[in-house]
Amino acid sequence: MITVSEMMARVLAYMEEAGCERLNPLINTVLDPTGAPEEVEIFHQALEELVRSDLILIFLTSMDAPRDLLDRNGELQALAALPAYYKYLPDKRWWHDIRCSGPPYFVNPEPEAELTDAGMERAVELLEEHGVEWWHPGRYTSSNAGH
Repeated sequence: MITVSEMMARVLAYMEEAGCERLNPLINTVLDPTGAPEEVEIFHQALEELVRSDLILIFLTSMDAPRDLLDRNGELQALAALPAYYKYLPDKRWWHDIRCSGPPYFVNPEPEAELTDAGMERAVELLEEHGVEWWHPGRYTSSNAGH
């Protein structure tokens, strides 16, 4: 199992290109899900630490409403609720946020993270130090590194 600090680094590095990402696809990208409950807990703890460190912001987003930036307390409450909404789908080998079920899809507000300027700076540092998605050995080679 990875550490909270490793999860924080993976989140920042992955978000460097997009700048923002819905949390449900993010968890399935920054690790190879096994269904261990600790995966969601470590993800949750890492996101909380990134919020407290002012490296990410948390929004609630849906198709029916504009993005809603939360205050710090709201950000932490939204993150604390994650474990209750995440269900592992063994046949697909990923974590699913049950709020994303449908149809209709994307009508229930779900959390999204966005890098702050400081978060972007740290993400660039991590990529320069470790390379693209270092947690997936062999996925990127010198011939396709970076894209």
